[in-house]
Amino acid sequence: AIALLERSLSIRPEHAGTHNSLGHALKGIGDNEAAILHYNKAVEYSPDNGDNWYGLANGLDDIGAYSEAILAFRKAIEIDPNDDDYWSDLGVTYNNFDDVDQAELCYRIALRISPCDPKVLFNLGTLLCENEQCVEALELLKQSVKIRPENANGHNSIGMAHDCLGNTEEALLHHKKAVELSPNNAYFNENCGLTLMQMDRNEEALVYFHNALRIDPDDPKVQLNIAICLKALDQNDEAAKYFKQVMKSSDEDYRAVAAREMAHSSK
Repeated sequence: AIALLERSLSIRPEHAGTHNSLGHALKGIGDNEAAILHYNKAVEYSPDNGDNWYGLANGLDDIGAYSEAILAFRKAIEIDPNDDDYWSDLGVTYNNFDDVDQAELCYRIALRISPCDPKVLFNLGTLLCENEQCVEALELLKQSVKIRPENANGHNSIGMAHDCLGNTEEALLHHKKAVELSPNNAYFNENCGLTLMQMDRNEEALVYFHNALRIDPDDPKVQLNIAICLKALDQNDEAAKYFKQVMKSSDEDYRAVAAREMAHSSK
């Protein structure tokens, strides 16, 4: 596809749509810098097309150029203020930029435009959950998963909302569903283990933590949780091995927790 698009541009070098399509194709293979060059060309040749600005904005977001991405999203929205994707993805960029209030505002505008869009429901629900507005978050996430029941991220976020509300049994059901749908996701396995830890089901938690560690062997948080589970099960020698691994981490917070746990164990 890339070769065909490049060939087309050699014939019609000022065709904005082809530049935009080539930008998408290059972005799809991870060549973001080259993609942005073509998105810029698309904007140059057709500045009144919102999708050209939208492509550029997403390309800029991918390389962490959030301020520039926000400006490009705003240009797209000026052209078509009723496109829910423009608003939703602008919200994602604001969230990446750590501007949670603006992210929420954008998601709510997108939801007003398209009340049944599962992506928007998920984005707003997850944002609210992360900010401990868990009752509303849970309702939005349930709606999202009702539309897309095979969305592992949706089940994981529902699990987190239930965790926030203290509904551990319901949380566990959704965390397990997320793992079932995406078994090689370390984060989903870790969240399942954390909920089981809350329920004092440490042997079961270890299964999920070990799965997570198999996927991401150097994660100090998972190493620490394994150590804490083993310690709770009076497997202190094995726990000490994992505490020592955490002590090799560059993360000061995890090292501090591991040091306290090890000191307490030695008393």
